[in-house]
Amino acid sequence: MHKHIFEAMKFKKDSLLLLDQTKLPFEEVWLELSNADMIIEAIQNLRVRGAPAIGICGAFALYLSIYNDNKLLVDEISLKREANRIKGSRPTAINLSWGVDKVVDFVGKCINLNEIFDFVYSLYLQEIEINEKIAINGAKVLPEGSILTHCNTGSLAAPGIGTALGVIRKMFQMRKLNLVYVSETRPLLQGARLTVFELERDAIPYKLIVDSASGMLMRNFMVDAVIVGADRIAANGDTANKIGTFMHALAANFYNVPFYVAAPMSTIDFSIATGEEIPIEERDKAEVIRCMSSLTCKDDTSALNYAFDITPAKFIKAIITENGVYSPNEILTLLD
Repeated sequence: MHKHIFEAMKFKKDSLLLLDQTKLPFEEVWLELSNADMIIEAIQNLRVRGAPAIGICGAFALYLSIYNDNKLLVDEISLKREANRIKGSRPTAINLSWGVDKVVDFVGKCINLNEIFDFVYSLYLQEIEINEKIAINGAKVLPEGSILTHCNTGSLAAPGIGTALGVIRKMFQMRKLNLVYVSETRPLLQGARLTVFELERDAIPYKLIVDSASGMLMRNFMVDAVIVGADRIAANGDTANKIGTFMHALAANFYNVPFYVAAPMSTIDFSIATGEEIPIEERDKAEVIRCMSSLTCKDDTSALNYAFDITPAKFIKAIITENGVYSPNEILTLLD
């Protein structure tokens, strides 16, 4: 693992240690979460975020529920009820359900709690390996030059090297990268706070831009490719990602800049045909009318706060996974 890549979560038999991402980059505060309620709160309030990361946290939340109430080992109805409660914490990212369902399926085959703990930790280690493969696959196909990315898709969002930011890291190691343009990612500034935090740790050159500047950069031939992560990918390749992603894809399409998505296979939801079926989370308007803790307008301002948008498959050049690089129209062929 690259020397600057860090762990944003650590596992104990009775708790999850989590780096509170709402405090970054100004403070590095670790939380100790000892039950599912605490992990659900952390997921809902974005103390942890990123589809792969919350998938692992969801799996560990169910483990802790079993740890705190051993009856769930033998009570399938109660186990599934608890699983559904955890899966409901955030509706858009499919990885949350994937992680929880993995534990539900495993419980029926295991003997004791230690086996469940080891299984969840093995999922975490697998994610690290998966993201390394995504990074290698992506670095091979992205063009040399300057790359634009949105939100945060690094070690904070996905165990190990990250997904889209992992590709960028690998390009930097291969000397294929000139500069990273980081869109700030309103309203919670995951690009400005978190991606910049990670790039600085790796000494990767970057420029922070406002979200609406991407079209201007592409017009001026300053961007050679765009790469983003994903929270859910439909069977036709339509992709849900952080709000603002679609805007970058539109600009990239207009200016003939290749637009890539990097995500593990677990982010693909083969049960839905198109992006029209992906549930889009709507969050509290307070996130829009404030910048961090400061009001940017009157507190009674009416606001709308969609957390994600859908980028149609036709705007995506390729989807980069651990298994390979695919055009959106190849996604359905990957169904086992």
